[in-house]
Amino acid sequence: MVDQESVRPLAKSAAATAKDAPAPGYEIVARAITGDDPPAWLVKFLKMWGPCLAVDRGVAAVKLPTRAQMRKTLEGVRAAAALILSALDDDETRGFLDAASPGTIPDRLAICRLMSDLVRRAEEGVSWLVTEDGKTKVGRSRAVPPGSFPPKTYCAAIIAEAWSFVHGVEPAPTNQKAAAAAHLFWRASLEGLSMEETKLALEWMRATDAKKSWGEPLNGWRRHFEQAKEPHVSEMRKKIRCHLTEGKRQAEMFAGA
Repeated sequence: MVDQESVRPLAKSAAATAKDAPAPGYEIVARAITGDDPPAWLVKFLKMWGPCLAVDRGVAAVKLPTRAQMRKTLEGVRAAAALILSALDDDETRGFLDAASPGTIPDRLAICRLMSDLVRRAEEGVSWLVTEDGKTKVGRSRAVPPGSFPPKTYCAAIIAEAWSFVHGVEPAPTNQKAAAAAHLFWRASLEGLSMEETKLALEWMRATDAKKSWGEPLNGWRRHFEQAKEPHVSEMRKKIRCHLTEGKRQAEMFAGA
């Protein structure tokens, strides 16, 4: 998942675009969660979070580099930092650098420590992108650092929270009904949106979703529901749960007024 603060303006734009649009897709998603006629507050909740998911998908498709691209960048960082270390450790090279204005390089040891740290960080970053034999990992997923999660895990987290809020129990990663709800929500999130900032990405995603995939598509949601249980997703899930709680509370308050 991309940083929420960086995409907040896009999320607001998406929400405004979809605000008054019909939500038949979200009603179907809500029904898939509840198993019967869904409450209006649940449909409203899904309609509110759908554009956020769409923006997350669009930004991930447009801005996030591939694993190969990120590996190349990190290897470049490592090489550059190592070159600076080598230069500062070479008396002749350092002599030229110290002779330049305004004089001797200040805090040379601190710079060396920083460059050494960059070398280590770049090497560790590359290790997340390669297999044991040193080849770049394959797959359609973009390069994201540990602690981040892809849009489909974000989608699964929203459905998992809504499911547990309604049924009082977390859906198992193998729950096909929850997977069906996630799949429907994934498709519905693009409905009614037309944002210039992510137009090309959204068109590409619609085309990709329209293609036939090998095997049962619902089975692919298992790992995303598993990832949605991991600790680094917990903060986002707390926010989702707060919105569910508040949405239901407001609906009950207005119903009793």
